[in-house]
Amino acid sequence: MKKLIGLFLFFGLAYANVDWVDSYKEAQKRDKPIFVYIAQKGCPACAYMDKTLGDPKIYAYLNQHFVSFKYDIHQSKGLPRELHSTQTPTLHFVDQEGNKIIPSYSGGKNVEGFYQMLQRAIH
Repeated sequence: MKKLIGLFLFFGLAYANVDWVDSYKEAQKRDKPIFVYIAQKGCPACAYMDKTLGDPKIYAYLNQHFVSFKYDIHQSKGLPRELHSTQTPTLHFVDQEGNKIIPSYSGGKNVEGFYQMLQRAIH
């Protein structure tokens, strides 16, 4: 469980070796929706998205409203089929039942664009 706790503060950003079941249980325990970020090393758009996620405004909003997880596209364990992607970065917002809250997005987002996406996901 310690590895999960560190993961919630991941927007420093490291890949986590955590499976979907653990992610899902943690979101239910914390009573928050889930932000799933699928990326891969060496991806320029992922590096851009990492910078967006590291913005203080984004970081604070994510930690307040979501349980957040970053998965490596090649090492993600047990993600539901509907969350699999062949493109990176891919962003998913799902509720505690695993249903998508807003449509998934593939590609990098700037701070303002991602902040608007976050707001749509909780309203």
